[in-house]
Amino acid sequence: MKKLGVFAVASALCFTLTACGDSGETKNSGNESQEEKANEKKDVKTIKEEAKTYTYDELKDKKAKKGASVKIEGKVITSDEVEDDDAVTKSTYFNVQPKEAEEDSSDVFVVRNDSKDKFKIDDNATIYGTYVGLDEFSDEPTVEAVSVENEASAMKKDGWEETDAGFMKPVGYGYNDEVGIDGTDAPIKPVQFGSMQLYIKNMSVYDLRPNEDSLYEFDNQEQVRVVLVDMKVKNTADQDITFYPDQAILTTDTGEQVESDLLGDDLGGDFLGKVEKEGMAMWVLKDHEKELKNIKMIISPPYGMDSIEDIGQEKRLDFEILNPKDAKERDAK
Repeated sequence: MKKLGVFAVASALCFTLTACGDSGETKNSGNESQEEKANEKKDVKTIKEEAKTYTYDELKDKKAKKGASVKIEGKVITSDEVEDDDAVTKSTYFNVQPKEAEEDSSDVFVVRNDSKDKFKIDDNATIYGTYVGLDEFSDEPTVEAVSVENEASAMKKDGWEETDAGFMKPVGYGYNDEVGIDGTDAPIKPVQFGSMQLYIKNMSVYDLRPNEDSLYEFDNQEQVRVVLVDMKVKNTADQDITFYPDQAILTTDTGEQVESDLLGDDLGGDFLGKVEKEGMAMWVLKDHEKELKNIKMIISPPYGMDSIEDIGQEKRLDFEILNPKDAKERDAK
C-alpha cells in the first residue's frame, strides 16, 4: 500500500473557521511625488531583489529614500475598495498594521496596490514595492506595492498546504511490511486480535501551524508535529467486544512516548457484534524539529464485554519513517 497525500489525511483536523473583518476607514493617499513620477518603473523581480526590510518607525523617520525598493510586513486591515469576497482590488489604497505593532496601535502603512496578487482584508502579508514618502494627509509611510504575498501564498511556495485546522506540511511517511504499507500497490493486511481485525492504511507525520480557530486545541503552540494514522477496525464475530486501537501508545527514536489526542475520529469503544469503524487517529509530538526515523505503535488487545478477558496479545508495530523525497522514490520502485 502506498502513502496518501496531505488532503487525504487532513480530515482528522477539520475545524470550523469563522471569518472576521475590520470596518475601519482607510487612511487614503492622494499625493504622488514628482520625484516618484520621474523615476523609471522597475519590474517586480528587480524590486524584490533590491528590497530592504523596513519597520514602521524606520520609514516614519525617513530612513529610506524616496524611490527605494522596500519590503514591509503586517496585517491588511482596511481598504478603499474590496470585492465581494473581501479581496482588495488593484489600483486602490489599503492600510497595513505593521507586524511589530501592538494590536490596538493606530500606526499603519498606507499602500497603493499596483500588484496582480490576490489578497484579502485580515491577511498577514509581505509587501514589496517602492517607498514614496509620507502621505500628505495622514503623515503615514506610503508604499506603492508591486507584490503582495499573503501568508497562504508564501507558505504554499514552501510546501505547506492550507487545511481547516491551519497549514500542514508533510515531513514523513510510515512503512511497515506486516500491515502491508510497503510502497507497492498490494492490499493492506489486517492485524489480527482474535475476531477483531485492525487495518492500518496509512501513517503520516506532518508539521502543523494551527490557525486562530484551532490554536487552543494545541495549547496555543504556533507549530506542532502530528502523527496521523488512517485505520479501519472490524469485528468479524457476533461477540460484543471492547477495543481501543486509537488509544495506542507511540514511542519514537527521538525519545518520545505519547498517547493519542482526542481530536481524532472516534474509532475505539464497544463493537456490538459484526460492526466496523473507520477514520483517523492523531498523536501530537512534543518535538517538531528532530528528524524522525522510527515510530513504534503499541496496541493493547481488545477484550470481551462479558468476560473482560483479553482477546489476543499486545501488538508492537515498528514503522520506518521516510521523508517525502525518499518515500516518493520508494513508491516509484
